[in-house]
Amino acid sequence: MNSPVVHTAVVLDELVSDDGALLLVGDDVTGHRVLRITILGQEIRDLASDGIALPTLVDELLEIFEAPSDDPEEATRLVKTAVEAFVAEGVLTLG
Repeated sequence: MNSPVVHTAVVLDELVSDDGALLLVGDDVTGHRVLRITILGQEIRDLASDGIALPTLVDELLEIFEAPSDDPEEATRLVKTAVEAFVAEGVLTLG
């Protein structure tokens, strides 16, 4: 069974800083909206720029943030939840 691949979705504009990013996202209702994402969100977007399998994304994030991987299932669940939230916001795609 193949793992889902996370990709960065196209945004209208972005301003990246040391503590995350502001994204200008297209919106069918208002035309556009601004979304603020944290450092974690920006790292996920950076890692997904060329597409990344979900398990690899989890491993990369654990390494970047020097987080313990005592419970890999919990880490995967948390990252998947974050990815799904970003997909719902239109800043990532999952396929």
